[in-house]
Amino acid sequence: MHLALLNIKWGPWSKSGFFKKIQECAQLISENLHANDKLLLLFYPEILRDRDQPQSDNDEEHRRAFLQSLPSLPFVKAKGPKASSGRFHSLVHSHEFLDDARLCLCS
Repeated sequence: MHLALLNIKWGPWSKSGFFKKIQECAQLISENLHANDKLLLLFYPEILRDRDQPQSDNDEEHRRAFLQSLPSLPFVKAKGPKASSGRFHSLVHSHEFLDDARLCLCS
């Protein structure tokens, strides 16, 4: 299951159709979600923890900036390395790419 999650941007059938869907979804969220949307308010404390930012940044201005930058964030724009159960450390490298704090920073 972890392998499938790490490779979601490469699917289906290694044609990267899901990668385009992720980018389109990030654009739609950026354009249509309000900074005080209930769903964003629910997840934003965890987003801040993932980005190593203080919870004091949980205000409308920071949420708006996050939404505006979402389509251009590296984890949305880049697929990252493909994970394989047959390649030594490929799971680690794929996970490191997605978990890298630098990929979650707003520009």
